[in-house]
Amino acid sequence: MCVLSRSWRHLWRSVPSIHIDQQREFGSDHELQSFTNSLLDHHNNLVLLDAFRLLLSSQDLRLPACLWVRRVISQDDTPPYQLKRLHLCNVHLDKDFASHISDDRCPALEDVRLENCSYFTTRYKITSFSLKKLVVDGLYMVQDDESDDDEEDEIFKLIIEAPALVSVRLAGELDHIVDINEPHTMDSLADASVYLPMMTDEELNEVEENDATALQSVLGVLLNVTTLTLSHFRLLFRPGDSVELQLPVFQNLRTLFLDECYIVGDDFVGLKPYLHKSPNLEKLTLRCSKVQPGYSLNWYFGDDDLVDFMCDNLRLTEIIYQHDDDAAPLLVAFLLSISRSLPKNKIELIRVE
Repeated sequence: MCVLSRSWRHLWRSVPSIHIDQQREFGSDHELQSFTNSLLDHHNNLVLLDAFRLLLSSQDLRLPACLWVRRVISQDDTPPYQLKRLHLCNVHLDKDFASHISDDRCPALEDVRLENCSYFTTRYKITSFSLKKLVVDGLYMVQDDESDDDEEDEIFKLIIEAPALVSVRLAGELDHIVDINEPHTMDSLADASVYLPMMTDEELNEVEENDATALQSVLGVLLNVTTLTLSHFRLLFRPGDSVELQLPVFQNLRTLFLDECYIVGDDFVGLKPYLHKSPNLEKLTLRCSKVQPGYSLNWYFGDDDLVDFMCDNLRLTEIIYQHDDDAAPLLVAFLLSISRSLPKNKIELIRVE
């Protein structure tokens, strides 16, 4: 900018947003560290910063990045009242991170994205009355030298108190995402996505009561949403193994997207309770559904139970499949078999490569 006009020479000192991407913009760790230190040292008004985005590809910069983030969020106890968006990738989060983004320090914060970040503590309680969008994807724990050895086996748990939150995206192990034993406040939540890791065949055959409890607890936190995306979910457990899944009623749910979910057995009976508990569902999308062998229809539902509910508002079911997908025709046959419960439903097949 200073080449175009001398009057713009120091304009960078007051930019309202800072986006730093190591992989795209810097050749070495030293270059990025020198640039970022200079940028923050000479910025005229970090207090008025409304966006800070930091993407790191080197783990060696984890600790310096922690200091940069802390400096942007809390500058000598002077809160950045205008900070609205905070996107962090490959950044180390200290034990006090959640308090740094609370209402006291960031009352205007609306968008938080944490991707592949590390942490010391095993629990974060995010409390914000302004937060509208939250993404938590790929957090992993780093053992604190001062922590007890007993904490080594602890798992990350998240507690959310954000009454204005509209959209949330959570990714990770099912019982590592949110603390199912604590209350959460997300009264305005409309759009939710939960992405689980892909399961191995061995994991699919292991049926535990804790799995069903964690699943229904996580879904219970999201029961007010209008749009719900579930990825790599196992939709049913064997009652013969004393595992019973009690889904909440999704009274507001209008759109359900099941991405590579295990819809259990050749009869796809695992899909039925989701339709049963979503009386106002209007659109259902099933992408690359997976069959989990070893399940029989009679294990969970009797023949008459297939038509004991009505999903009057469901107008479209999209089945997205690949050319070698054996699940699609079986799924169509299952939906046709319960067509009396889906009087307005139209089935649309979409083939993808």
